[in-house]
Amino acid sequence: MIGGSSRIVSNLVQVRVSRICKHFGGVVALDNASFELFAPGIFGFVGENGSGKTTLFDIVCGLVRPDSGSVLVNKHDITTWSATRRGKFGLGFGRSFQHPRLFASMTALENVLVGYPFSKGTSWDEAILGRVKYGEQLSSARDVARQQLDLLGLGDNERSYPAEMSFGQRKRLEIARVLLEQPRFVWLDEPFSGVEQGLVTRLAELLTHFSESASSGVCIIDHRMEVVRDISTRLFQLHNGKIVELAQS
Repeated sequence: MIGGSSRIVSNLVQVRVSRICKHFGGVVALDNASFELFAPGIFGFVGENGSGKTTLFDIVCGLVRPDSGSVLVNKHDITTWSATRRGKFGLGFGRSFQHPRLFASMTALENVLVGYPFSKGTSWDEAILGRVKYGEQLSSARDVARQQLDLLGLGDNERSYPAEMSFGQRKRLEIARVLLEQPRFVWLDEPFSGVEQGLVTRLAELLTHFSESASSGVCIIDHRMEVVRDISTRLFQLHNGKIVELAQS
């Protein structure tokens, strides 16, 4: 989870990535990759395995540091900021991963509650542990979290633990938590992977609605090219570490 309440972001959020390069040993992951995005919108990133898509998202989110280049949010240079620092400064980023990162000892409902924007000065663990003064806030948070689970077809799984859920269910659970944070930019790595075919359209519609209603940017890596193309307002392709924008009909 990368994000928090907005401090350096405004209603119009700009993310500018300039000439990012990254090598892993002798392998070129990214080679002068550049793009600029404004929220809201849905932005698709496609390409073959190993083309640098996940590395690009990791750099933008502060999980990997580039060899050179810069990442700016509303003209603030955050290139060297760790993911933790970005959260503390309220960067407003949310992230999901190829392999969902969930809390194994917590139920689905509790996992989603981690993303709930409790009032300033209240941490999620204080609220979830049931301290009396947070009771009313926690009750409201649970209602919202249950609604989020329902939207993602997980209403019957609120008491389930991640190990009891399928891979596709865990993917949707992580997305539910991320969206509950109301981030200004969401970076989703293969959100449709493992998701049952009948729910792919439902998830795509949910992401579109979220982008429009929350005025957020939703950035997607996925191999379901037809789905990504259908919902994206802009589409980028990575190949051998380079990035180009594709024309949308």
